[in-house]
Amino acid sequence: MRVTLVPSSHLYPFYVSDCLPLADASIDFDSKGEVAILLGNRERGIADTLLAGRAQLEDMSPNDRVNVRVYFPVEVSLHAFLSLLKYFRKRNKTFGTGIYHVNPSFLRESSLERCQRTEANAYQLNHLKVEIDTPLAAYQRLSEQLKDGFDDRYPLTVMLHRVKRHIDSLDDGHHRLGLCIKHQLTHVGIQFCYASSSKACANILLGRSIFKL
Repeated sequence: MRVTLVPSSHLYPFYVSDCLPLADASIDFDSKGEVAILLGNRERGIADTLLAGRAQLEDMSPNDRVNVRVYFPVEVSLHAFLSLLKYFRKRNKTFGTGIYHVNPSFLRESSLERCQRTEANAYQLNHLKVEIDTPLAAYQRLSEQLKDGFDDRYPLTVMLHRVKRHIDSLDDGHHRLGLCIKHQLTHVGIQFCYASSSKACANILLGRSIFKL
């Protein structure tokens, strides 16, 4: 099976303590000097792994931030075609297992939001059919919850290569992100997902049939 590792469009400034506990990936990979993480597969119980950069991480403090490139495995023959299809992307999301921490302002400054949610436009497009009393009341309730800090049990979701087939984008959490910035929180938890062939994902994460472009 022809499989490649696809890099995120952005470097993400994670805490060293987010990355150092990851096990090393069982493949030989040249990251061109970058710290790199390979996303696992939550559904299959395959954990995220560290592709490269352990020596650099070990020389840093756990509270330091380090720019990290995030990779995901994809079947080459499917990537160019299926990533074009919005339906496929929505129905075939694979989630990594890790939660990583960034400053919420980074997500905005990096243009990862599709739109900025505020009190004025809260829940105007309620595609998830969430039961809410009124948009304003739901927004204000969420605001109160976030004043005391971010809850890692409900991370924001960044989808890799979501826009134009090659640009990362926030997939879930626009309202929370706006409020975290409003309340000047210093970090939020994010998880990653991607659209791929689940079989190809499992093969490469288990160290089989690696093909690099």
